[in-house]
Amino acid sequence: IQEGDSGVTTLEFQISLSEISNDTVSVTFFTEDSSAISGEDFEGVETIVTFLPGETLKKVPVKIFGDTKYETDELFRAELKNPVNAALDLSGNVIKGYEAIAKIINDDSAELPTLSITEKTPSIQEGDSGVTALEFQISLSEISNDTVSVTFFTEDSSAISGEDFEGVETIVTFLPGETLKKVPVKIFGDTKYETDELFRAELKNPVNAALDLSGSVIKGYASIAKIMNDDGCGSFGTVPHLLRPQSPACSEAGVRTIIACFLPGLVEGPILFKVTA
Repeated sequence: IQEGDSGVTTLEFQISLSEISNDTVSVTFFTEDSSAISGEDFEGVETIVTFLPGETLKKVPVKIFGDTKYETDELFRAELKNPVNAALDLSGNVIKGYEAIAKIINDDSAELPTLSITEKTPSIQEGDSGVTALEFQISLSEISNDTVSVTFFTEDSSAISGEDFEGVETIVTFLPGETLKKVPVKIFGDTKYETDELFRAELKNPVNAALDLSGSVIKGYASIAKIMNDDGCGSFGTVPHLLRPQSPACSEAGVRTIIACFLPGLVEGPILFKVTA
């Protein structure tokens, strides 16, 4: 029988009496676990079946439980014992006449659910001090009956762990029925002017699931996060004298104009000075 995806189906066993009897005949029908487990895959049964005089056929239903979990076909046994006013059929080699081996046929896909980081390019303002948190959402493509786990980890790019953010490597676990988890990454604030900075977040080592390999530039299992600079260049007030460049780090366009000057070691990027002469 096909197991089905949910609810209960019924597998019927026919018990036959070889000939009409003038006496009431009875026998015990019972099931026995094999690769299929009673209470999980089917409902175990043990019941007395009675044939009244003239009857030769009886049916015993066994309930089969449906699920969406991929598994191999599963087996359980059904047998007869304790006959009254009849004898058990002992014919057969592998399977005797008084027994049967039932198969519950799997009808679920063998494909595993996939894991992905939901947002491909999340971003956050760094702040001037303290710590903020950038949350990464990890999603499972469909509900699983198994516990699913995956390792989430970060990787430096222009943003440096320990300086701009706190590096993370942690195992994320989805219990049966769960499809969404969140992992926070701490972002460190400062007042230093700098360009926006990037770091990567990825998934690896999935258990009972597969990584989402879709996407060309950024795969489904990865993300590139941006820490956005929110600090200005600052102000130096009125410059009393014309700054004349001593190195290629500065450029001068003349008196009463704007000088773009790079100050290595103090800030990243140009500072614009208004010259008043």
